[in-house]
Amino acid sequence: LEEAAAVARKAGRLDDLMRTYANRTTLLDLDSRREDAIAIVQEGVLEARRWGQEAVYGAFLRGNAADCLFNLGRWEESERECRAALEWSPSRLAWNPILFLGLVLVESRADEEASRIVGQILLQLESVPEGQWTAIVQRTAASFALWRDDLADAQRVAQRGWERVLQTDDWAQAAVAASTTLEVCAAVAESARGRRDWAAVALTGELGQKVLDEAGLRVRGSEMPQSLGARREAELHIGMARAHLARLRGRPDARVWGKLADGWAQVPLPYQAAKARWWEAAAALQARDDRIHARDALLESWRLAEQLSARPLQRELASLARRARIPLPGPVPEPLAPLSDAEHALDPLALTVVAMPTNGSTSRAPVPVMVPDDGDGGRRRSSVAITRALSERLAPAGVTPTRDPFGLSPRESEVLAVLSEGRTNREIAERLFISERTVGVHVRKILFKLGVSGRVEAASVAIRLGMVPGVERGVHRG
Repeated sequence: LEEAAAVARKAGRLDDLMRTYANRTTLLDLDSRREDAIAIVQEGVLEARRWGQEAVYGAFLRGNAADCLFNLGRWEESERECRAALEWSPSRLAWNPILFLGLVLVESRADEEASRIVGQILLQLESVPEGQWTAIVQRTAASFALWRDDLADAQRVAQRGWERVLQTDDWAQAAVAASTTLEVCAAVAESARGRRDWAAVALTGELGQKVLDEAGLRVRGSEMPQSLGARREAELHIGMARAHLARLRGRPDARVWGKLADGWAQVPLPYQAAKARWWEAAAALQARDDRIHARDALLESWRLAEQLSARPLQRELASLARRARIPLPGPVPEPLAPLSDAEHALDPLALTVVAMPTNGSTSRAPVPVMVPDDGDGGRRRSSVAITRALSERLAPAGVTPTRDPFGLSPRESEVLAVLSEGRTNREIAERLFISERTVGVHVRKILFKLGVSGRVEAASVAIRLGMVPGVERGVHRG
């Protein structure tokens, strides 16, 4: 890649040159060499600036840096990189900066702005290849729901995100998604156990075991060497999933959590280490085997969370410390403020406000979600609207409306609806705010899935089967 960069630079091929920077950062990140990856990003941004193209290429590279900085525990820097990338992107359509900004804000604050960003991630999800970012989106959405104590939506998001990950061949994503899914399952089971809802405990246990088995199989089947950083991290995520399954079954093991925390500290991924110490402390207190052990683990988790400014985690640690009567060395962050109604949580930079249909589709992106009136004229909370809409959007491609027997994706269904009006590719692109080339790709997929040879036949099939909203069977609009 370094040789390719030299050739591209000499030939004046900026696009190829920027690809070498992006791929070099990806390879370094894959081996957990994140400091080196950040240095390559900085070099690439300077290169793009010299060519006068920082707005075009800088946003994506900064998103890569933000990912590395988040994992290294440098959250303030990660947030700055994300915001700088969005500032340089005139259309604010850069995908990975908004994705990692959402992750930082959810884990550091889980506040109103985090709620809005999660909404934007939801609406931009269709603009990237299916499954490419599913594990990160699942992680962000599930954390947001857990920190807001919305277990029902956390479970829905986790399960559907896992189903979508299964459609990819990415063993690393499977490991991350398994860790997230089992964490949610454990939280749901603990709540159900407190209500003596043994059926719910059993169901989450079955799901958890199934997820763990499949993720473990995929990681073991990887051809990547054990020495590779990504492989070591995947094994740790599988370990987290296994430890959460024991927690789900009411048999948490503090020693297992301690070993996992040590493993994350060696990578290093300090936030994962902090969470493992949290559950280590909780397991030690539950077993009543060693109060000193619990105190040490709790204080270490607190130290890491304080360094990261992981305020939602600090609040959970403070709650555990109060119950265990363990004093903490610093001030406890204020409780999470209730989210305002959705109409007061709008991003001032958004261009349009649209209602989120129940099937998760939308014709404009990226914009936050305006929640429709409920029966009393009030508004549902934005956190509920966003997490439920996100859980619908995370549904795998195979989960389709009952009137669609062909397995069309939400975007393909939108394209088909406009196509059925007799519109050209250009008109469809203008209506849905996507490129004409992307429309062409969707149309080819639609024709293949419907088993037809042309647009008119596709429209006829769609209308005849009632697949086009607002169109009566046998009646063609326009």
